[in-house]
Amino acid sequence: MVDLPNLCGRGCGFFGSVENRNMCSKCYNKCKDCNKKVGVTGFSCRCGNVYCSRHRLPEEHACTYDFKAAARENLKLVRICADKLDKIL
Repeated sequence: MVDLPNLCGRGCGFFGSVENRNMCSKCYNKCKDCNKKVGVTGFSCRCGNVYCSRHRLPEEHACTYDFKAAARENLKLVRICADKLDKIL
């Protein structure tokens, strides 16, 4: 089966590739906010986009990633109940 070429994920009209996250080589590693070319110095955010040094912080690019929910998921602690204490002692 032959893979059909996909259009760029950013909608510029060029063809994208899987290696470039379905973007063309022109759009890949550009800052999502200011379209500055960042190359290998780009910062990947947890929201899935690449940003320049000016927009790398979540406050600067209006990040959509829910940091509080991720922190709550990581901080789930094991509850110690009375019957477990008897087994330990």
